[in-house]
Amino acid sequence: MSKKTFLYFNIGNGGGKIKHKFIIPVLVLFAIALFFNMSDVSAANNTSATQLTASNTPTGATPVNPKVTFTTNQINAASSTVKTHVENNNKLPSYVAIGNTKVTMPQFLMLMTDNLAAINKGSTAPIVLKNVKCPTNPQQKIKSGTLTKNGFLSLAQKIRVYINTNGKAPNYMNTSLGNIRYESMIYTCSKILNFYKINKRLPNTVSVDPWSTSTTSEGSPSTVSQILKTGAKYGYSHYAHDSAGLIRYGSGDCWAMSDYLFKKFKAAGVRSRIVQYATAYASNHRSVQLYKSGSWVDVPYRTYGFNSMFNNTSGSKYGSVIAKC
Repeated sequence: MSKKTFLYFNIGNGGGKIKHKFIIPVLVLFAIALFFNMSDVSAANNTSATQLTASNTPTGATPVNPKVTFTTNQINAASSTVKTHVENNNKLPSYVAIGNTKVTMPQFLMLMTDNLAAINKGSTAPIVLKNVKCPTNPQQKIKSGTLTKNGFLSLAQKIRVYINTNGKAPNYMNTSLGNIRYESMIYTCSKILNFYKINKRLPNTVSVDPWSTSTTSEGSPSTVSQILKTGAKYGYSHYAHDSAGLIRYGSGDCWAMSDYLFKKFKAAGVRSRIVQYATAYASNHRSVQLYKSGSWVDVPYRTYGFNSMFNNTSGSKYGSVIAKC
């Protein structure tokens, strides 16, 4: 009778026996169980990693495909086009053409803010066109006023961060004047870049007004005529620079007369605006324009006998808009 071989293991305080001929199958089963257990852990870890990556996938603005870039000069020229369209139609265009590319307004807001950042840094690198969605619900709570250079550069930077993070234009952004809505952001940036296009520098301030889709009327000829007849009675001097001073002293400079006429037109519901531009006498001459038959026309100062120092020049069509109603 052959001897039987046994393996002995100490288990706890006691002992137990496992026959040698059964040890191999047991070890194989143990290895298989361990493999599947480790596979489950590995799969679970891989799943977690995949979910984490997916949840952190950026949803911000991405470059269009194929890639498109524009120069600073191209963006500035397009800004002038958008500025003029808003002032003539009291609304944003659906797109602006830059070369052969139709750029939507959300995309153009991104381009303008990127361009402002580049100009401020002195960079001339091409600006990349990105995919940007429209805002969902534009709104505002803002008062008329001006933003300083630091103020509008800060606004532009906040807009850039928002779009790059969210892939869409913001409904509004907070400023020192309150919450500026999407449309006003575009118009404000277009004014800044139009100024840069003309003067080769950023402005010290930019005017901001609440955005309105309503338009004032062109006014009856009799109303416009009466306002101009009254305004023509005031003389020219350096005593006053606004309407209050013009009335108090009976005379004032071109700024005072422009302020006077603009406020009178605004009170009468007549659509008008003040423009500032360079003349042979001054670098910051101001005059008033009226909205007539779909375009802006100069107030007929000469027809009503205004002092010649109030008269407009042909340069008014290139002027920066100081105020508008």
